[in-house]
Amino acid sequence: MKPKLKDMDAWYKAEALMQPALIRAIDNIRKALDQCDWQGKYEEEWAWPEGTTEETKTRIKLLEQQLKDAEKVGDMETVDEVQSALNAQPQPQPLYTFHLKKGDRTAMIDLWQICYRICFQDYAARAALSTGDRVSVDVDESLFETGGDIDWQRLDEKAKTEITTFFKQLSED
Repeated sequence: MKPKLKDMDAWYKAEALMQPALIRAIDNIRKALDQCDWQGKYEEEWAWPEGTTEETKTRIKLLEQQLKDAEKVGDMETVDEVQSALNAQPQPQPLYTFHLKKGDRTAMIDLWQICYRICFQDYAARAALSTGDRVSVDVDESLFETGGDIDWQRLDEKAKTEITTFFKQLSED
């Protein structure tokens, strides 16, 4: 489920938190894997919007190559034209997962879901109660200092707690 934010202020705060949360989640997963019998493999996949044809995907790949070629030779006019054409195309969403294996058991960690748990208040409970594909969320304000800067220690602690909880549940299953 994707989060639904109530206003632009919440959007900006969530945007500020997501990348650091992702980095800390990956780091804590690697640390957890070093201390247990599970083996993990990170994967980045792309989810295309529903209805995106193979022809469109091929066109996007060609445009991306044209963009790289134009950037390489410094042809900024072509860069602008190709970037405009790319912006008009459907955009895939990145999916970041850790696939875990221990003997014949497998599990998967959806890193976006972990980040949502880190960045938003009570995300897991709200997602469990939601009936749609989006869940209304509130940014976890405790992850910010009084002046508005990210509280890095609190962010680290929350990321570690989420990953520790996940691996504890794995061992209980």
